[in-house]
Amino acid sequence: MRTIQINRYGKTDRLTIVNVPLPKPPAGYVLIKNSFISINPYDCLARQGKMWFLEGFRFPKILGAESSGVVTEVGAGVTGFETGDRVVVLMGRRGAYSEYVTVPESCIVRIPPEVKLEDAATLPVAGTSAYDAVHQRASVVAGVRVLITGAGGSLGSFAVQFSRLVGAEVTALCRESKIEAVRDLGATEVSDYRKYDLNKSGKTWDVILDCSGVLKFSSARSYLSQHGKMIAVLPGPSAMTQQMISSKAQKKLKVLFGNPTAEKVSRLLALVRNRSLKPLIGKEFPFDSIIEAHQLCESGAAIGKILLRVD
Repeated sequence: MRTIQINRYGKTDRLTIVNVPLPKPPAGYVLIKNSFISINPYDCLARQGKMWFLEGFRFPKILGAESSGVVTEVGAGVTGFETGDRVVVLMGRRGAYSEYVTVPESCIVRIPPEVKLEDAATLPVAGTSAYDAVHQRASVVAGVRVLITGAGGSLGSFAVQFSRLVGAEVTALCRESKIEAVRDLGATEVSDYRKYDLNKSGKTWDVILDCSGVLKFSSARSYLSQHGKMIAVLPGPSAMTQQMISSKAQKKLKVLFGNPTAEKVSRLLALVRNRSLKPLIGKEFPFDSIIEAHQLCESGAAIGKILLRVD
């Protein structure tokens, strides 16, 4: 089988496709033939070496946190799945960039027949992170005023929908090229982030969801209502540092670290099945085009999620 590896940190040319033996699932594990592999910003940061403190320096590494596919073999003791089942795969931080993957039975979720494989592949990282931000960290309810940055990306597009589903008033900021797509998701107001002047808007928000990773709390705090809070859904170093050193930031700024679980993914699959949630997929690349997929992810130009298609 083919797998995508990096042998050291660096630019996109570090991504190489190699042939490795097809794994055999041990007891309690399943073998899945991937159909779609999701590309996440973390994958690019990890490949660049910016997440070395989590990833370490042992190579080769196989990146990728999530995928969808079909079970082709089950190990001894597996009772919940069988050959032919369509499943979402939760890989943790790495390992999905392969034609086949082996994971414990507890790390896959059956996909309802009404849900497409490509839609299912978008849910474990961006979907559950946005859900946690809206429902757990921010406790968004009807009538709450929410500002979402990076609304045209995978995280932001989910955050817009989850906020809309509970009846929040959503102001969404994104690139001009993504405005129509974000408006179709139900945002109350959508603007080009380059042209929208927060100072001149005269508005404050009860919740600011930073899905861009670049909004500084020092700039955003003046746009929060009295009891408002900012959630760094895609936290950059600035957000993490400010929360650690500032007592005021600790009260108003919350940093979210994703924790995908099978239960959360099942909940989101149900929303997709009943058409309450629409995964936004910007582009699909063939497996061989991993370099181009990473380049697009780094550019920030993709609308929604980027996927690798495994033929």
